[in-house]
Amino acid sequence: MLVRTGCLSIDFYAWTQWLNRPLPADSLGVCRQPQALSWIDATQDERADLTVALPHWGYEFIHTPRNADRQLASYMTERGVDVIAGHHSHVIQPAEILGSAACFYSLGGLVQGRAAALRWPVRLGAILAIDVSLNLSKQNPRRQWGYEVIPIVHDQGCDAHRLSLLKNASTRMRERMRQRFREVYPNA
Repeated sequence: MLVRTGCLSIDFYAWTQWLNRPLPADSLGVCRQPQALSWIDATQDERADLTVALPHWGYEFIHTPRNADRQLASYMTERGVDVIAGHHSHVIQPAEILGSAACFYSLGGLVQGRAAALRWPVRLGAILAIDVSLNLSKQNPRRQWGYEVIPIVHDQGCDAHRLSLLKNASTRMRERMRQRFREVYPNA
């Protein structure tokens, strides 16, 4: 999906590798991996200012990316994808730089149904903030982008479940979560 805001254009490719239920007969809106990869291949010569892939991939509760996911990340970045922000494993996984692209294999889970009942590694997540700037000079056009990885926690307050910045979380496991976040994202 191409999004334009002002003079900036961002291409988003989102899909699921896994479904926890059978694919419905009217699977409108459910994009699967082969379809997304064919779109990436078809548009690699018509890139937007930034191209972002949002794969729902990997195995649940595994703390490191699978070799198949690493190979798929390389495939996508070779075709011009700038940022990969993966999810599905419900825990944060490492990131790596692939050429000029950044791949975050799993940012954890943004939506957790029973956060209070989950163990602390599943309650730890991340939000990825991307900053893009364009130099539109005809003599020297270029694009620069950077990112920030923001630690969040699924926090159970006295009233209801909420997302909190890790630094503001009330959980007893905050220091353990900080340590895990620093291990996974040492440069964040």
